[in-house]
Amino acid sequence: MPPGNFNQFQQNFDQAQQAGGMFAMFVTVMMVLVGSLILIAIIRSISNSARNASLPIQIEPAKVVTKRFHVSGGGGGRNDMAGSPVWENYYVTFELQNGERIELGVKGPEYGMLAEGDIGELTYQGTWYKGFQRNAGARLCGPGDEAGDSNRQ
Repeated sequence: MPPGNFNQFQQNFDQAQQAGGMFAMFVTVMMVLVGSLILIAIIRSISNSARNASLPIQIEPAKVVTKRFHVSGGGGGRNDMAGSPVWENYYVTFELQNGERIELGVKGPEYGMLAEGDIGELTYQGTWYKGFQRNAGARLCGPGDEAGDSNRQ
């Protein structure tokens, strides 16, 4: 190998090593960043659970005001027949006797059993939904409805 070619080879090799070092540093920084985000999420979850667990279980008269759900995931390409998993989160907003509204996450079967306007006893602990005992036959009716129109004779 002529001496000029060896020098060129050496320069190319040195440049590749520098680029590889920068790539390794980039990968390391990204791993630290992702790891930090995961650690923060775990700490927040533990903190929220500890806070909820330290609060008393409350039972209060309440009314179901609104219901909503959020679906995430489920993307899949044409070649991916199974697609990705789908997550469904259900939320119900309750209005307490003092007018305060709280939104709590509920499981699917509970979500299906609750209807807007239901009145009953809400049991919750912090942001944890524990249950709702509907008052038999109690529903709020709007103006013009038979039970809601007190002027009707």
